[in-house]
Amino acid sequence: MAADSEAETELRYMQPVEPPIPLSPAVTISVQAFEAIREELQTESPELETGGILLGHDEGAVISVLHAGAGGPHAVRQTRHFLRDLAFSQLLALDKWYLDSSEWIGEWHSHPSGELIPSPTDFRSYLTHLADEELRFSRFISIIVCTDGESFRAAAWVVASTVAIEVPLVLHNEE
Repeated sequence: MAADSEAETELRYMQPVEPPIPLSPAVTISVQAFEAIREELQTESPELETGGILLGHDEGAVISVLHAGAGGPHAVRQTRHFLRDLAFSQLLALDKWYLDSSEWIGEWHSHPSGELIPSPTDFRSYLTHLADEELRFSRFISIIVCTDGESFRAAAWVVASTVAIEVPLVLHNEE
């Protein structure tokens, strides 16, 4: 349990003073991606975590989520844990890369508890992605969603190596 409390303390006391990389003032999400998240939430039990990958473009000052994947048929969904179906996510990422050059920029997942804040486990996962040199993340985008079956709330987080900051999540109409 010490590791959880250490990560929680680190997260709680992180200050967005001179972050190691620029943080975005907002994350825009397409209507298509937003609806994909909502649809996944409606198909899965609200008592279990679910989620998927976020695909789009991170251009420094602008982060655009164009596509949100589902968890996939072999995803692991539990009350306090979600693990996406890697093969399913890789195929989706490849498809969207050929469609519009979208790249994997982060992940979304639900919190049945109603908290829109990354858990210590979430934060460790983000740091693992950031530390993986093959992935080449300079920052990681996380969207956490909560639903009670009727209402839907979401928060966007930009995570760097020592900083996690909640930023506005803006619905972008592609007209």
